[in-house]
Amino acid sequence: MSDLASIVDIYNGNDWQQKAESLLSIKYGEDFQRVPDEHKGDWGIEGYTMSGFAFQCYAPNKLYSTQDLYEHQRSKITDDIRKFKENSEHLGKLIRPNRFSRWIFLTTIHTSKFLNQHASNKATELRNSYNHVTEDFQILVHEGQNYFLEEIPRFQRLNPKTLRLQEPAPDAEELRTLLQTDSVAYQTLLRKLRAGGVRAQSIADGAERYIKDYSSGRSILEELKKSSPEIREMLDKRIRSLEKDIENKYASGINLNFNEVNLDVQRFKDDVRGYAGAFLDANAIDYIARGTISDWLIRCPMDF
Repeated sequence: MSDLASIVDIYNGNDWQQKAESLLSIKYGEDFQRVPDEHKGDWGIEGYTMSGFAFQCYAPNKLYSTQDLYEHQRSKITDDIRKFKENSEHLGKLIRPNRFSRWIFLTTIHTSKFLNQHASNKATELRNSYNHVTEDFQILVHEGQNYFLEEIPRFQRLNPKTLRLQEPAPDAEELRTLLQTDSVAYQTLLRKLRAGGVRAQSIADGAERYIKDYSSGRSILEELKKSSPEIREMLDKRIRSLEKDIENKYASGINLNFNEVNLDVQRFKDDVRGYAGAFLDANAIDYIARGTISDWLIRCPMDF
């Protein structure tokens, strides 16, 4: 994909906490309880279930290196587990007669196995030493878009106003640059259109159309990033998977022509419709499909 962005640069901590609490309510129903921190401070969790799961949320508000992200997340877990220990008596009263078996760190991005190691070490400090946790107590790290895989589409259907995609507005300067006849994108498309059997008089128009489709697709994806970053992240992962299928297909030596490319567009739309049709309308899916196919043509996952 072309600069597909992660949801890491979308949320601040409060936004992610509010979204996560809504998703936890969908996932666990009335069993989920919020733990407000306005009255006498933070007890190291933002919610829990009576079945014994405690939750804490964290979203980095900028793009960190892997090391810096690990250090921020490590510090967050350390600080909140300290509170979780210090307030063991209060927390025990919340859940009794049950105890906590899991403390789950819900974040928007997880990139270091050493964070898992740190979580395991912290769990060991509590296990068998505090009465509000079980003997098999664990601290787990989960990315929200994976933990809420089923709940995010349900949330979107319940809150359709949060997903408002505008008609694509491509970046005018980028489009002007791409349409220069000596640009790499334009020349790549000319080569493929010629080799793919397109009539000579249609080649220039075809190159222009694919470049415009590419820019429109990028614009729609940017709108989706603003409206529903989790849906964008899920769709990005699906597109990356489809790209691998496309690369394998054309690496096998298939005799590509542009009738086949049009079939690829339709297959792509059918796939995305099945995957995201509950919250993306037909126009958005069409723009995304055509833009992605054009991106693959320009960058050469589709080559012959």
